[in-house]
Amino acid sequence: MNDSTEDWSQLRTAIGPATFVPDAIDRMLGAHSDSEAADAYWELDNRVVIQGQLFEAAEQTTMTLLSRLLSG
Repeated sequence: MNDSTEDWSQLRTAIGPATFVPDAIDRMLGAHSDSEAADAYWELDNRVVIQGQLFEAAEQTTMTLLSRLLSG
């Protein structure tokens, strides 16, 4: 379930546009194993936030993740 209301291509991460974020969130929340969840988490962690440095996509990533967790 990707968040189609947000234009992720306009939000920046450490490596460029945040277009990968909705898929990573989907995979993390739908993981069938700890390993699958960890793989998706690290895709977000080292791109949206790195050693405490937040990138533009961090706020929307957090809001999307919290919304999905609270609605699930």
